[in-house]
Amino acid sequence: MQTNYDVNMQLDVKVPMRDGINLSADIYLPRARGKFPTVLMRTPYSNNADNMVEKARRLANNSYACVIQDCRGRWDSEGEYYAFREGEDGYDTQEWIGKQEWCNGKIGMAGSSYGGTVQWRSAPYRSQYLKCITPRVICTDYYSGLVHPGGAFQLNVMMTWGMRTNARTAQTIEFHNWTEAFRALPLIEMDEQAGRNLDFWKDWVEHAAYDDYWEQFNDETKWGEIAVPAFNMGGWYDLYAAQTFTNFNGLRLHGRTEEAKKSKLIVGPWPHS
Repeated sequence: MQTNYDVNMQLDVKVPMRDGINLSADIYLPRARGKFPTVLMRTPYSNNADNMVEKARRLANNSYACVIQDCRGRWDSEGEYYAFREGEDGYDTQEWIGKQEWCNGKIGMAGSSYGGTVQWRSAPYRSQYLKCITPRVICTDYYSGLVHPGGAFQLNVMMTWGMRTNARTAQTIEFHNWTEAFRALPLIEMDEQAGRNLDFWKDWVEHAAYDDYWEQFNDETKWGEIAVPAFNMGGWYDLYAAQTFTNFNGLRLHGRTEEAKKSKLIVGPWPHS
């Protein structure tokens, strides 16, 4: 197969969702005729980030199409952002990509951390075009794996991360009065003390125990709905090290198809990266 193509770029392409919202995607294509297998990366951290653009260009140079999409409500995408609600948007995007003239009908997903979240969240919807996922350093049960590990609310991580991702672009948290914010009571109003109003923060605090709210964000209950294999990647020094093994074993044991049960795992001396 020919490699080292020049790259064609289509920037800020509007991808329609089922509710009429358009999400923004940058598309990188080999400058050659034909249809190509496609790698999809979805992110709340800007599809124009240097590291993502570098990966996309490298993929296009090696006979792959690559689509990098801003998540709903982030950067150039329309709508309102709500943490972890990524399943339907991921599926709709996969269905749209699969019908494009440059796609050969085979889509794989890539990404780490929240870029892994969007993969696990969409896989149970089973797009006919999705063939594999490669999630890195992420959990799939967002109650016990992230927001309330061991039943205790992970205050620092969730507040600072929530403050960075609640608006349309990257938000600095350097100048907030964190001393006052972390002393704020009731806890459900802490976001307001820090100068924001986060719907998902209030839901996280209000639902302190595992309930139907958290059930919707627990993809460990959906192994049997996933039909494609996952190449799981984790780090021994990552906060999701244990969950990486949970993800691997869950799909190997309970995946919907024999292909899903052939999922792979690699773990090395890496942090959350």
